[in-house]
Amino acid sequence: MIRDSAAAFACLGDVSINEVANFKSELSIYPNPANNNITLSGGIITQGGTKNIVVIGHTGSVVITKTVTLNGEEGININIESLAKGIYLLSISQEGLRSSIHLIKN
Repeated sequence: MIRDSAAAFACLGDVSINEVANFKSELSIYPNPANNNITLSGGIITQGGTKNIVVIGHTGSVVITKTVTLNGEEGININIESLAKGIYLLSISQEGLRSSIHLIKN
């Protein structure tokens, strides 16, 4: 454990840079641009378990939050009909891993 005046850090296991890069690059969203519904697939979606999804607007405000538990599904569907036209940041996380992708709403 490493300590300094601001924080304490502990190494809990090894994480490969390649694993993190592959995790991020495999996440996809379609259609994009979209009108009413989107589907997330690949990357973290292929793992079972609970996912936390957050969509953030251009001002930094959270406009959609969703928690989904997957049991073999190949994608996550999200209704974005209520969003105004624009560019959003969609973030999905599970057990300390996080990946983000841009979403364009028509």
